[in-house]
Amino acid sequence: AMVKAERKYGRPLSLSLSPGAWLSTRHADFLRGHAEMWRISDDLWDDWDDVLAQFPRLARWSRFSGDGHWADADMLPLGHIGIRAERGEDRLCGLSADEQLTMLALWCMARSPLMVGGDLASTPSETLDMLRNDSLREVTAGSRGNAEILREPVTGVGRSVVRGG
Repeated sequence: AMVKAERKYGRPLSLSLSPGAWLSTRHADFLRGHAEMWRISDDLWDDWDDVLAQFPRLARWSRFSGDGHWADADMLPLGHIGIRAERGEDRLCGLSADEQLTMLALWCMARSPLMVGGDLASTPSETLDMLRNDSLREVTAGSRGNAEILREPVTGVGRSVVRGG
């Protein structure tokens, strides 16, 4: 069906699979052989705990991203979101500016697809400026073999620190 559609419309298509949140890296070769992208989690929303849960997932999956294949941590819940969502009301992203930048940096370091889940036309200019950040694009464009080096809790804060090399 994909080959037929590519011939009909004259452009290549990308296949993105959503096999479920409990996907094992044992299936990476199969996924890379049959799709360009595959989701590694359930839907991600503007909740910091959702973002934190992506750190270990992306640490496991980032080594399989590259050469036209990507472990997809889900759309980025940035800007004006929830317009027709099953979770939450029509709203602006509930993550702080620092949390949003951290999420963007994590997606870039893990080479996860950068797909914005919000309505760009009604998204604040501060969020659009964040998405235009040249440093983040350079990480995505110029990095290979990215891997988490250390993740540890910060005492009394309830957050994690990620260091890379």
